[in-house]
Amino acid sequence: MRNLQGLIELENADSALSFRECPYGKGEQAELLCDVIALANAATTGPRFLCLGVSDKADFERTFPGVSRRAWNWTKEVLPRLLEQAIEPQLTVSMEEVTVGEALVGVICLDACNDQPYLFSRRVSSLIPPGSGWIRRDTKQRPLLRKDLQRIFAAKFRTSEASTDIRVGFPGRVPREEITLRVLSLDALPSVLAAGRLVKMQDARRLSKAVLGRTDTRIARLVHAQVSNEAQAYQSHGTRP
Repeated sequence: MRNLQGLIELENADSALSFRECPYGKGEQAELLCDVIALANAATTGPRFLCLGVSDKADFERTFPGVSRRAWNWTKEVLPRLLEQAIEPQLTVSMEEVTVGEALVGVICLDACNDQPYLFSRRVSSLIPPGSGWIRRDTKQRPLLRKDLQRIFAAKFRTSEASTDIRVGFPGRVPREEITLRVLSLDALPSVLAAGRLVKMQDARRLSKAVLGRTDTRIARLVHAQVSNEAQAYQSHGTRP
């Protein structure tokens, strides 16, 4: 279970943790959506949190003015509907609350932000058209830029490439992942066998010349038929390589 108490009281604001002193009003729906979508697009891993009712101004001690029960209930009721209507892909949040002293701190929790980029599917204000987005970096947030989209899609590609599982199979009565290849003996290589036949034919020619004083074509043909075991016409081969 999350240690939200320690998170609120001790942790510093960063890309995944945002503090806001005042609750959102009915006229601040666009601001609420921008704060949530900026956290969702942040270049970080793990859950993200937007804490309402926490004063975390620079150079001041953190205080907890809290939010009213009525304002927090309004946020819990409105935010899921706004996210469903105005942000794509679907972004799910959970709402939790922590009591610090006597103050009620509302926490908007974003658990799964693994389908970035999150963009506005419709116009939510005169300055935020459809297709735009926001991103939080450290304690600041700004519009989503081309370089942010390049980073997001490069990370998606690396993740997709790393998870690709390619398997190779070989045919047979049962598909197999491995096969055993028959290795020929060096003495059985085609080039070795052909060289042996040529040597036998050349020896026969030399022998007939030594006995008869000349090369006998008929003997050469007989030897060729014997060593080649083919019905191929005899072709004269010289003794030189």
